[in-house]
Amino acid sequence: MISIPEDKKVKWQVQVNELFIEDIGTVFNVKAYPTNPLIEVSVLEGEVRMYLQSKEGIQLLAGEKGIFDKNSGSFSKEETDANVDSYSTKSFSYLNQELAFVVAQLSEVYQTEIVLEGNIGGCRLTVDFENEELDTILSIISETLNLDITRNGSDIVLSGAACN
Repeated sequence: MISIPEDKKVKWQVQVNELFIEDIGTVFNVKAYPTNPLIEVSVLEGEVRMYLQSKEGIQLLAGEKGIFDKNSGSFSKEETDANVDSYSTKSFSYLNQELAFVVAQLSEVYQTEIVLEGNIGGCRLTVDFENEELDTILSIISETLNLDITRNGSDIVLSGAACN
């Protein structure tokens, strides 16, 4: 997470390859991996501008996520994920979210492979977690959805019957 205090009169700029992200007094997250063609900028507070030296780009306000596709050179905007800063806060909020999405996010944040077995990816959860250990989170999910948890080496496997 990048947070720039308002009392700083300097212009801040983050550069990811050819993409420039310019702060306009804000708190924002940048998600950029060398192997992923998408660079995501999620604005938590304030305003950010994403652009290329050769292309105007887009302005983002709090609650918006900008996506730059390195392959096509295109920009797009969407609503930011409520859990965008979970990697630092370990706090998650899910409202009727599919288990497959929840597990993918937990795997990324906790750097642990979580595998779903059976037709359970579409099971839905509404739950909040505040700075919980992964084992606690998985225990709550398994109890809520009546799933089994097993370990296969370093992987965690969630299995069970499909949800109604």
